[in-house]
Amino acid sequence: MTDYLLNNKNVMKTLYSKLNMLIIIALVAVIMSSCKKDDTGTKSVTLISDADNDGYVANSTPRMVNSAGASIIVGWTSGISSRGFVSFDITDIKPSGDKNMVIEKATLRIHQKDYNFLPFTGNYDGIMRVAEAYLVNYGTLDQADYSLAAISNCGVLASAQLPFHGEASLDVTEYVADYLTEASGVSNIQFRIQFTNDSNTENNSLGKARWYLFPGEDPDDEDYMDLKPALEVTFHYL
Repeated sequence: MTDYLLNNKNVMKTLYSKLNMLIIIALVAVIMSSCKKDDTGTKSVTLISDADNDGYVANSTPRMVNSAGASIIVGWTSGISSRGFVSFDITDIKPSGDKNMVIEKATLRIHQKDYNFLPFTGNYDGIMRVAEAYLVNYGTLDQADYSLAAISNCGVLASAQLPFHGEASLDVTEYVADYLTEASGVSNIQFRIQFTNDSNTENNSLGKARWYLFPGEDPDDEDYMDLKPALEVTFHYL
């Protein structure tokens, strides 16, 4: 009888251990399932411009590339036109497996660092200028990117110089969403910022009119995180 009870007790203990294990496995499955559901929910991130790939290109002969300056310059220096570039790495938010990223909202934000003369006004040649943002795929910044064919003209980023450290923003949802849908293997969202009518000039005053933007990294100022070029993206996976 004693042996029978002991055997029964051992059997019950084994069953109890297995039951506990099954409960644990079930809980893990529920948690994993919950994580999967969360993975398909709406997310919002703010991407900061990649300092290694933003900067500006001057239309000199040969063209000059600057990706390490204290400012992104859009406008003219000694009559030579420059165009600015900002690049956002999306590697960390790209979906895995066979999922697709669906862009719900994308907003490009830049901050003015300074300006010289009046690059937006028509004071010098009668032409009012705006700064437009073009969606491009330039990879690593080089000379050819100054005139690289754009994927889309996303519209007017700014139509006048801004207040001190002022922000210019542009809704680029449509263009970024279409780009990610049509292109495969994309790891960066990149923009070129340029004035309309930005040919090199011999006009002395216009030739000094520049719009300075904060870059992704400023060697002269470490403490300006909120002023760096940013791409705010709201998305979900499908």
